[in-house]
Amino acid sequence: MIKMLKSFKCKRCGACCYPPKLYSADIRRIKKAGYEEEDFVYTDELSNKYLKDKGKNNKCRFLKKKGKLYECKIYPYRPKICREYPSRLVNGSCKPEKLKFDSFLRK
Repeated sequence: MIKMLKSFKCKRCGACCYPPKLYSADIRRIKKAGYEEEDFVYTDELSNKYLKDKGKNNKCRFLKKKGKLYECKIYPYRPKICREYPSRLVNGSCKPEKLKFDSFLRK
């Protein structure tokens, strides 16, 4: 089981929002939000599935800026790693230690 960081308070800065690896359950949830799989899934040469990025700065395609803050357009349907964030952080910043290569997550 992953230990969550209880003292963490989200600043809605968007620093953690990079396209993660997707599990089958993630894909099903996002499809329930009304998105077609081909619009948000990237499959690599090893058949691993990832969330497609926005095409700039390698940010999540569902990250939306609202004023000075960021929000997730699919928050109730977000992928597993996003649900378990902030389980690991780098030097106290919002940028996660692992995101795309999230082998530390239970399947």
